[in-house]
Amino acid sequence: MDQVNLDIVNSCFEVVGSIFGWKNFYKLWQSRAVQGVYWPMTGFYSTWGLFNLWYYASIGHWMSFTGQIFMVGGNLAWLWLVIKILY
Repeated sequence: MDQVNLDIVNSCFEVVGSIFGWKNFYKLWQSRAVQGVYWPMTGFYSTWGLFNLWYYASIGHWMSFTGQIFMVGGNLAWLWLVIKILY
């Protein structure tokens, strides 16, 4: 598989992950209850997502980069809401 196809496949995972991340944000926005989750895990994956933005740009995977913007955005929005609710 060439690099372009790898970028397309990976960007599909990024887009699906971003849909789930923003769905998590929406559900937390509705319930305003942080229960049954270990929120530092999302913090770790958000940090990894920020690294991936740099990584994808460095290897020229612009579709993955674009998908990752939405995924890390959803994760960071969710973390912001958790902090707002808890503190």
